[in-house]
Amino acid sequence: MTINKMLQKQSCVASFFLFINIASFAQSSEKFFVKPNVIFILADDMGYGDISCYNPNARIQTPNIDGLADAGLRFTAGHSTSSVCTPSRYSILTGRYNWRTSLKQGVLGAYSPPLIPSSRMTIADLFKQNGYRTACIGKWHLGLEYTTSDNKAAQFNAKDGTTNIQFDKPLKQSPNDLGFDYYYGVAASLDMPPYMYIENKKFIQRYDTIKGDPKFMNKEQNRFFRPGPAARDFTPEAVLPDLTEKAKSYIEQQSKQQPFFLYFPLTAPHTPISPSAAYVGKSGLHSYLDFCMQVDDVVGEIVNTLKKAGLYDNTLIVFTSDNGYAPYVDVKFLEDNGHYPSYIYRGYKADAWEGGHRVPLVMQWPAKVAPHNVTNEVVSLADWYATFAAILNNKPPSNAAEDSYSLLPLLLGNKYTHPLREATVFHTIKGDFAIQKENWKLILCSEKNAGGNWVPDKRYKLPANIPADSMLLYNLEIDPEEVNNLVSRYREKAAEMKSLLKKYIKNGRSNPGKAVQNDQVKQWPQVKSIGL
Repeated sequence: MTINKMLQKQSCVASFFLFINIASFAQSSEKFFVKPNVIFILADDMGYGDISCYNPNARIQTPNIDGLADAGLRFTAGHSTSSVCTPSRYSILTGRYNWRTSLKQGVLGAYSPPLIPSSRMTIADLFKQNGYRTACIGKWHLGLEYTTSDNKAAQFNAKDGTTNIQFDKPLKQSPNDLGFDYYYGVAASLDMPPYMYIENKKFIQRYDTIKGDPKFMNKEQNRFFRPGPAARDFTPEAVLPDLTEKAKSYIEQQSKQQPFFLYFPLTAPHTPISPSAAYVGKSGLHSYLDFCMQVDDVVGEIVNTLKKAGLYDNTLIVFTSDNGYAPYVDVKFLEDNGHYPSYIYRGYKADAWEGGHRVPLVMQWPAKVAPHNVTNEVVSLADWYATFAAILNNKPPSNAAEDSYSLLPLLLGNKYTHPLREATVFHTIKGDFAIQKENWKLILCSEKNAGGNWVPDKRYKLPANIPADSMLLYNLEIDPEEVNNLVSRYREKAAEMKSLLKKYIKNGRSNPGKAVQNDQVKQWPQVKSIGL
């Protein structure tokens, strides 16, 4: 049986059991007498194929993440809005595509100012307005406003260690200004300085050394390679366990009388690849897979903490990843040894291909959502904003969550109009667009530019003479691997989808509602290239 036929058969079976199981379960779920606690666990650079319930041939088992899926709902077509981290994190917290902001490509740097203004309503604001305690524990990477000695932009000189950042002074803007009552974590990716913990608006470690060496990049992937300010006792191996203990402690402090929302963005398995000593060699293959196994155990620790605290049944847990697998982490070695982090899908982190933005997405809510279900509905990580708003019976204002659709009917097995989303937009590290409507996916750039920003996917060789087409069109139902570009055969379909993308850009939103403005920028070359 071919891969495509296997996927189609799985799709039909999954849809049937989703209808039967959820429909019978949802009869008792029409009203919410108790607001659920919500924990949103976000892995960093974990691929679709790194989870054993998604990849039957994975070289590791992830029993705790698989357990969430088995106890609730697994999405086979969950997507991040971008194939890199800052943009997708922005969309999770705001329900809005990142390309509506000043961030048209790439990610924020180590000392970048906040991408989210305090005036924008975030998912944490939503919960807080509905009586929740709110916390973010983990990686931020959405910019911070530092206190500086000269009131200028934050700067650091790696050669001599001089900086205008006053690490002993409170941050002027942190997650606390965006709806979170409590924050503990690190400023950005774990391979970006400053290498110090932040609690609420203060660095709780002292800048007393510089860590990082550029020669470690791609050679010793377990070390810091970007030089920057650090605390002497800050080590990459300790960060994931430290954050996990903080998250567990936070859960243990909660009461059944007041619901809580915990946004728990992990630092793993992003570089530096630094599993704790107990996990080194556990996979028997590669330290990256050891790190993935540690991530899985973190999920198990959170679940067990909820059970011990008596909070499990009424806690909604989401587990997902911010984008696809990062191919600079020994992709050739892993694939040569039978582990495919993108599963059957083409591409990796940064790409327009499915491997860049199709991510593992599982959720459970024991009190409301039936177990043992799988759905093939195309959804976006931006949709959790509207979903949580629906659970709280709180409609976002017109200038919030502009690209978010509620998944609640799907979760509860209620009747809904398929598809939930008219279309879904994706974005690459280079700022190029892709849009999917039903089974059709249009990539608004050439095959050469759609992937390969770091390490091209060697499973899919570019043709010797790459066609001059500036767009790529695929039918994902029959071609999930994105091999056969159909744009020359279906010009009208490509034009229809391109027109819809233009509409979404011009209206400042993609869900129903009053048109709003995108954030203003002087130049936006990717939009000019598609005729806007």
